[in-house]
Amino acid sequence: MKSLFLLFSLYCISFSGMAQSKLEVSFNKPKMNLQRNKEDRVYKIDFSVKYTDTEKFANYRLAIKVKSTLLAKDYVLDFKETALSNLDELNSAYLTILRDSLNDRDRKIVLSLDVKNADDEPADSVLGSHKEIEILVNGSLTADTLKDFNYLAYIGTNFDLVDGIKAKNLFFATNIFLRPNNKILNGGFYLSLFGNRTMMANDSITNVKRTYKIQGLTDSTITNFREQTDLFTTKVSDNLGAYMSPLIHLGPLSNIENDVQVYFSPSLEFIWRRTTTTNIYTNGRNRDSVNVRGTNNGLIELGNKSIQYGNEYNFNIGYVGLFLVHESKQISMRVHLSIGRSRIFYPERTSNMSTENTIKYLKDSDYFFTGRAWITEASSGITLQAEVTNTKNNPKPYYGVTLSKALNFKNFGTFFSPITSR
Repeated sequence: MKSLFLLFSLYCISFSGMAQSKLEVSFNKPKMNLQRNKEDRVYKIDFSVKYTDTEKFANYRLAIKVKSTLLAKDYVLDFKETALSNLDELNSAYLTILRDSLNDRDRKIVLSLDVKNADDEPADSVLGSHKEIEILVNGSLTADTLKDFNYLAYIGTNFDLVDGIKAKNLFFATNIFLRPNNKILNGGFYLSLFGNRTMMANDSITNVKRTYKIQGLTDSTITNFREQTDLFTTKVSDNLGAYMSPLIHLGPLSNIENDVQVYFSPSLEFIWRRTTTTNIYTNGRNRDSVNVRGTNNGLIELGNKSIQYGNEYNFNIGYVGLFLVHESKQISMRVHLSIGRSRIFYPERTSNMSTENTIKYLKDSDYFFTGRAWITEASSGITLQAEVTNTKNNPKPYYGVTLSKALNFKNFGTFFSPITSR
């Protein structure tokens, strides 16, 4: 009995000594997110130090080790190796994330609490629930940086591909993208409202003979001035349209974990078109004149000519379509491919139309193909868009390239502040 009591007493003494020698260091949380900005930002990192045996740990020291994918020149940690006796139970280190003028990808900093004993060696049996903290440093943002790509408005210009790459004519669009959930046959939705200019054709012909001027000579005779020239013809279409498409999940092809998601997307599209053909004559040569019978009291100059046709309306039903999406925090890429049936309403070309009310519209149908691609960069909102559309039986290709700036809807009103401030 005395032996058992003695063993129990020794155990209690030993346990008491262990309890008195306990050392615990810990950050107050295991993870945190920081944001890199256009100016320096200082963040406070809290940690605690708890121990009971003051004499034993008097010569112990604590340091904070750093592992980072962020360059050392881009941050400053304000904490020096310190004796435990100089620390309170609750303490703070300060991490400064230096400013960055360029958008950057996400970086990571890992801070570790490192305790050394009196012999300057790693201490044993140091307790603590969070002896490391993982800090995610998000890439820098500007006021224009897009948080996501789901609800965007675009304002920009078409590229004139005929006269070289020139910014020309207003382009605008509004896109709404509702991504399907990550379930088979689950649906989402895509809507686009747009106004743009597309090219239809351009052609050049050399050695065209034409009359470039007519002048009256007598009461019954006129002079025709003729030349040999080069003819450059362009055909463009100004369009207003609406594009709607359900997005249907295709199992593994549409999983959000993929770098590229593919959705099945039948579509319905309406487009109003107004077409203009322009004939430009250049490099006149081999000029002569001839007198012919006719009447003309003045001088007629026959220069370049533009012909604007009436309104045309297209209703496109895409029975087969694919919608490809690749998105990250830095960039968004979307590609639409659609094949289906088109119903076309166009004005009858007659020479006796005196007013708009006399225009008679004819209708036609055809098979069509449409391809569109949008690429948007998040920090600037710069968006490059390209499209091509053509029909099978009566080929009429439309193609265009636009450059625009994408805006969140909350910033869209800034472009119309003179109107919205009234």
